[in-house]
Amino acid sequence: MYCWLAMSGKFGEAKILSIKNQEKKYFIEAQLAFFELDRLGRIWVADKNNHIHLYDQDGNKNYSFTDNRLGKITSIDTSNPLKVMVFYADNGMLLFLDNTLKEIEHIKLSDSGKFLNVSAAALSNDHQIWIYDWQWKRIFKINASFEILKETNIFQDLGLVDFKPEMLTEKSNVLLAAERNNGFVLFDNLGQFKSRILSRDMINFQFEGNKILVQNKKGMAIQALDPPTQFNLPLPKGLSAEPYQQIRLAKDRWYIAYENGLNWLAK
Repeated sequence: MYCWLAMSGKFGEAKILSIKNQEKKYFIEAQLAFFELDRLGRIWVADKNNHIHLYDQDGNKNYSFTDNRLGKITSIDTSNPLKVMVFYADNGMLLFLDNTLKEIEHIKLSDSGKFLNVSAAALSNDHQIWIYDWQWKRIFKINASFEILKETNIFQDLGLVDFKPEMLTEKSNVLLAAERNNGFVLFDNLGQFKSRILSRDMINFQFEGNKILVQNKKGMAIQALDPPTQFNLPLPKGLSAEPYQQIRLAKDRWYIAYENGLNWLAK
């Protein structure tokens, strides 16, 4: 059983939150596939039924979204919390939701006639879209009309024959491509190759622009980019012995996802 500590320093609020949740095993109870945080402190949960739920930082579910026609959710990009992008790789679909989980628009990549094998997608800092298409073996920056704005070199020409991105994210004008059990490749915001970082046991990650928080088979590590060095990040005290699936760090909290729910601990 967890005792939820307030991060704001308002002890009265902490006590209320603790009492409210002391009988619950999880702060948020859900059959999680994965979750993401946004800069407003909200928690975006994708469950195993491919439903999306939006929670506030007190664990209250505010909104939900369901469209079973779209298939399995591959990723949720929350970098713009007012226009979040949900990617469905199996159907080549980009779905944009507002902050109440109402659909703004959707883009079917196959309508381009070109991007038919996209395995990863993310929002760019200038509100365009990065995609990796394994048929073309490169990353493209496109707009909603499929116009190519930027592109990387072919991965083979960059010595990346064995690298197939599963996840993309951009922050601080750095584009990060990631593949589980393989590691990371970094590009600038023009699509120019910067470096590769091997991480053979990487399970998940959180990109902070100047560093990567790496979840691996041993726990957590911090991967610095300049110079490229990695060191272990101790896990928080009070962590449950239950196997966890995913960890995210916010300003003042560790969020830990388990098979049946989500908890948080003070940093």
